[in-house]
Amino acid sequence: NVEVTEPFWFRDEFGEDSLGRYVMSSGFTRDTANSCLKNTTNNQTVWLNLANTRLEEIVASFKFPGVHCPGGIKFHGDASASHNQSFVGNHQKGYLLRWGGVNCALDVLKYDNLSTGTPTSLKSFGNVDTTIDPMAIYQIKISHDGNGTYTISVSKNGGEYVVKGSFTDTTWTSGHTGIASDTTTSFEVHDLQISGTRVYQKPIHRGA
Repeated sequence: NVEVTEPFWFRDEFGEDSLGRYVMSSGFTRDTANSCLKNTTNNQTVWLNLANTRLEEIVASFKFPGVHCPGGIKFHGDASASHNQSFVGNHQKGYLLRWGGVNCALDVLKYDNLSTGTPTSLKSFGNVDTTIDPMAIYQIKISHDGNGTYTISVSKNGGEYVVKGSFTDTTWTSGHTGIASDTTTSFEVHDLQISGTRVYQKPIHRGA
């Protein structure tokens, strides 16, 4: 086999029932009235049912309630690892851009396939907003330069992006993307866009 990469782009605006695109337990549901994905329980992750991807960019749009509602975006993760559908679990792999607190303080964690399930904190980025507006749509963007440096930016209601900071780590170079919840207080996912390259093994066919 030979490793093959090809350009990849995905978008879900949740205007229709798209839950079949995801590998999930009972921790998330589609809110038909508001055309969004909502978390319903804590310690859950919903993974996109997509091939292994080397990310260039993730843009996810959220409504936050203005109270503590810990959650996050998992990326370059392993959706087949044990406890993969937990927020934190044994032998998870990949990264988690996590938010928590009333104004959604951001930090990024790395899962190192540890039996304890304890992640490594890589960097903190400050709050999503000085004061969270429960009526606003916040766009959180994760940009990857292809060499292990990730930049985190935030926009409010489609406005200009504000760069929150960057981190560099090359432990996980490709994987899967998911939305994670560690709360029974609902936040809403209104749009999810992912671009990058799909990575897969292609059999080599040799002539006689």
